[in-house]
Amino acid sequence: FYSHWHPDHTAGLRILETLKANKNEKPVNVYLTKNLKEDLKKKRPAIFYFESLDYCKIKTLNKIKINNINIEYVKLNNDFAYCFLITENKKKVIYCPCHSIDLIANKKLMNPDLLIINIGYFGKEKRNVTGFEKDNLPLIKKLKPKTSVFTHIEEIWNKNYDDYCKLEEKYKDLNIKFAFDGLTIKV
Repeated sequence: FYSHWHPDHTAGLRILETLKANKNEKPVNVYLTKNLKEDLKKKRPAIFYFESLDYCKIKTLNKIKINNINIEYVKLNNDFAYCFLITENKKKVIYCPCHSIDLIANKKLMNPDLLIINIGYFGKEKRNVTGFEKDNLPLIKKLKPKTSVFTHIEEIWNKNYDDYCKLEEKYKDLNIKFAFDGLTIKV
């Protein structure tokens, strides 16, 4: 699943080659919306080369059910990105890997068990770029998730683990967490 074409989300697609190289396995399924497929053709065409080598099979869809898990692309309020609504039984997860400034708090997305979103900028926040305090904290207050986990954590924020723990404490009423390598989340 890809949420949008930006290099920080697609440059790692070479993993398809690694997964398939010298193995007699089925191609990896890659799920895209029609719009994302068109964006990738224009801006990141290498994925179609991997498809021609049978490393992956691109499937165009807006939602899919895999076993008991439903995964639905939800369009963000911009012209290029999506988030994912993931449900299983009565559990609901929203995964918005980037551009949460454009995530619209509609009825379908309200009260998730888990919200996973990009951390956004710290410090002097930019007008049209997701800000941690300017955009994400108000979004959490609107959506009312049981737990929120921030990802897309960059070294440029110059924060260490203790700094993030302090933010978790500061906003404990929102039950926020900051992702780290190896994090396991029970929903």
